[in-house]
Amino acid sequence: MMKRKILAVTIPVVGCITVVGSGFSAWYFDAAVSGSDGLSASLNTHVTEKIDSMGEGVLTFTDSNKNEALNNKYLILDQGGMNNDVETVGIMIADGAVNAVQELSRKYSFTVRFNGSTLTLDKIYDAHMKLSVSVEIELKDKLPEYVTLKEGAKMTVSYQESSGLPPESVDFTKTSNKWTATYTLDAEKHSGLFDKDISNFKWTFEIDLSTSEALENSLFKYVDDKKPTDEGTYNQMVNDLGLGDVGKPATLGFVTTAKIGTVA
Repeated sequence: MMKRKILAVTIPVVGCITVVGSGFSAWYFDAAVSGSDGLSASLNTHVTEKIDSMGEGVLTFTDSNKNEALNNKYLILDQGGMNNDVETVGIMIADGAVNAVQELSRKYSFTVRFNGSTLTLDKIYDAHMKLSVSVEIELKDKLPEYVTLKEGAKMTVSYQESSGLPPESVDFTKTSNKWTATYTLDAEKHSGLFDKDISNFKWTFEIDLSTSEALENSLFKYVDDKKPTDEGTYNQMVNDLGLGDVGKPATLGFVTTAKIGTVA
C-alpha cells in the first residue's frame, strides 16, 4: 500500500496582457473608414516552475512550450474587419500588433511525467489517491466582461504509445471568472494500465490557441453584445480594461498543475 502523500508541480503563467490592439485591421465604425490608434500592453509574464515532493516520487513538467506560446505575448482584441460585429471574430494571441497571417498557428502544450520508484495505477487507487492534471485560465479585473472562452473549448490529452490508449479531450468548465479543464486518471476507464509500471510514464496535454484565416480564435471570443460597435463602446472598453489615461491593464493567467493526491 502506497503511503498517503501529495506530489504536485505547478506552472503559473500570469501577467499583464494586451486587451485592445490593431493586430488585424484596427477599428472602423463608419463608411468613411476613420480608424483609431490601437492600444496594447505586453504580456510581461513572470513564470516559475515549482516542484513539491513528499515521498519517493516526483511529478515533473517536460517539453513545455510555455515560453514560445505564452511568454511576452499579447491577447489582441480587434474588430476583425471593417464594421465586423461577430463575437467570434477579432481575437488572437500574438507577439504584438502584427498582421494575423503571421500568427495563425499557436498551441500551448506540455508533458507530465512521474519519476520515481516502481509504481502501478492500482496501487494509487488502493491508497485512495488519484493522479490529476488541470489548466486554469483566469480572466481578471474587467476582462471577463468582454472576453470569454468559446463554448466547447477543450484540452486534449494523449498517452505514450506503449499505453495503447487513444487521445481524449477534456472540457473547460466555468466558475466565476475562471475556466478549468481537469484530467483525472479514472480507475475504470484506465484499468488497462493497472499492471503497467508508470514510474516513467508520460502524458502530453495541448490547448489550441490558433487563429483561423477568418480571424476566429480557437479558445477565446467576445462576450455576447460586448464587442464594440461604435467609437463610444470602443472607448468604454479601453477604459474598462485599464488602457486609457489612468488605471492598469486587465490581466489574464494560465496556471497548470499536476498532482497525485488523496481523494476527498
